[in-house]
Formats: sequence, C-alpha cells, structure tokens
Amino acid sequence: MHRKAEEEADTGVVSATTTTQRGAAWAWQTPDGLTVPTTRSIAGRSLLGEWRAAVDAREKAAGGELVHALLEDAVADVPAARAVRDSTGELSYRRLDELSHAFAHWLRAHGVGRGDRVLVQLPSRREQVAMLYGASRCGAIFVPVNPGMKEFHLTSVLGNAEPTLVITSGAATGRLRGLASVPVHDLASIWPEVEALAVQGLPAVTADVRPDDVAVLVYTSGSTAAPKAVVCPHAQVTFASRAINEVLRYRPDDVVFCRFPLSWDYGLYKVLLCCLGRCEIVLAGEESDLLLLRRMRETGATVVPIVFGSSARRSASASRSCHRSWTGSGRSRSAARCPGPRCSSWIRTGGRCRPARSARSW
Repeated sequence: MHRKAEEEADTGVVSATTTTQRGAAWAWQTPDGLTVPTTRSIAGRSLLGEWRAAVDAREKAAGGELVHALLEDAVADVPAARAVRDSTGELSYRRLDELSHAFAHWLRAHGVGRGDRVLVQLPSRREQVAMLYGASRCGAIFVPVNPGMKEFHLTSVLGNAEPTLVITSGAATGRLRGLASVPVHDLASIWPEVEALAVQGLPAVTADVRPDDVAVLVYTSGSTAAPKAVVCPHAQVTFASRAINEVLRYRPDDVVFCRFPLSWDYGLYKVLLCCLGRCEIVLAGEESDLLLLRRMRETGATVVPIVFGSSARRSASASRSCHRSWTGSGRSRSAARCPGPRCSSWIRTGGRCRPARSARSW
C-alpha cells in the first residue's frame, strides 16, 4: 500500500484516489471536503448516517442558529435522558428545558429584555445551565463570572458589562450588593420562584432574537491586565460547537466529567457539546481535588476534558477503569480509534489518542 493509502488508513478515511478498501466500505472526498461513504459501515459505525448528520449540521450552521435551539433539538430527540448533574442533583433534558423557559419568564418579570446583560457569579451548578439557555430565549446576554474573581477585577467587569441585574449566592451576595448599582439576587431566594413558574406551563417568551445577537460575554481572568470581554454571538457559538463536535463526536452514552467553571469558555462549550451529543455533563467545580477520581468512577465518566499538567498526568495514570477518553484542547482522532466506554483509560490530546499508561513518559 503506497504512502497516501497508509496515511488515509491511519486516519480511518479512504478516498477515491486510494486503491485500498477498508472492510466492506468505500468513501470519497467531495469538492467541499466532506467524506462521503458509499456503503453501510466501517467497524460497526453508520458512515452514511454520520455523513448526513455532518451535512445537516453544516446547513444549520450556515444559516445561523440560536444557543437555546441546541437544547430544543436535544429535547425533541431525548427528552428523558439525563442532561446535567452536580453534587446535589440532576436534570433531564425535558426538565432543563422547562427551567430555561421559566427563567426566561423570571428575567422578563424583572425587566430584562433583548441585549440586556445578566451577570452570574456562581459555582458550576445545574441551575446555571438553565440560566444560560433561559437568557438566550429572551435575548439577554449571559455573563458568567468566576466565583474566585477578586474584588478589584469584579469591579472592572461590573463597570464594563453594565448588567441589568446580578445573580450570585451565599456570602457573595452582600459583597456584590456593595459593588453593584443594580439589583443583586441570591440564588437561594430566586430559584424557588423559577421552579414555581416551571410548573405553570407558561407559553414560550416571545423575543426577536437573531443569530448575530450576542449570546455570551466571557471575561478574561485579569491576570495580566483588567479583565476583557470576549464577545460571543449566537451564530459563532453554535457554529464553533458543531465544528468541535464533528471532531470529538460526543455520543448519547457518554458522561462528560467537567471540572472547569462555566465562566471559562472551555467549560461553557462542554455544556453545548454535551447537548449536541445528547449526553450527560457532570459539573464537578465544587468537588474536592481529593475526591475527583472517586467521583469519576461513581458517575461513570467516559470523557474527561483536561488541560495537561503534572497533576493531569498523575490522574490519567491512576484512573484505568472507566474512561473512554481524556480530551485536551487539541484536534482529536475519531472516537472509533479509541476503546469503547468503561475500558482501559485512553488519553486524547493534541491530535493523538494514547493509552493512559504512556502519560508517565510525557
């Protein structure tokens, strides 16, 4: 087999210029770069179904989508499936959708409209996911802020974002009331109101939300200067989510263990990727570092997004029983090249998929 065929066999793609056949299937490259399968499957995967899904995703992305439309699609497909879990509870896709509608109504009742900013400083919790989609529904701009942000930086963010209202919890409520000139609400006080609205069966909030409207402002940490906002419109957020998912291929049987705060784009996008994959995300932002490996096993985690460092190498080496893959920020090869769920740990990072045992040598 010549070099081109070897390279394509390694990536799992067989093109029309190759004389190699993989299993019982052939594929070719279309002018726009799509890989088109001609028969049923390779290694048990429906290639034609995957190709059609990729075409549908590109067509949707080309027209521009809204962030909450991702949730609506998931609810239509898997309403009873578990969507999000944290240390105190869980939500199905149907319940997450209901709470997002209720939160949109709550925002409207408190004077929030299209283009208004809603600043949220909370640990990674399931309520925050409902807030993301609810803000999107009424055209508001979701502004997640790291709970650990220092007062100096927080003052800068409040002045820059100019929120209509702020939501936080616990002791941070009093601190923020001293910094902000707008209403500051404690999650413990408002969430019973949101849950009460969710059982009323209210119609969807009507809002003229457009794909080029801003969906989220993600602020930098401020480690080298004042925090700066990254402006994230609906169309770009949904396009990027679908593009990433074409590579990572989260699937319905995945449980994604997310340690990152939703105030960081890496954590926020994991929520959207899980929605696209119809799978579950476990928000572990409040978990003790000493309990993480145990929690991964308890939750049945199959995917662990990490940023590689010495601690990540130790975790990857120590955990060998339950993970389909560990994902870094690099390009990933097809999940079909990794073992299946709950097998020996593999680490996916920088475009390569490696056994966890090799982490010791990195």
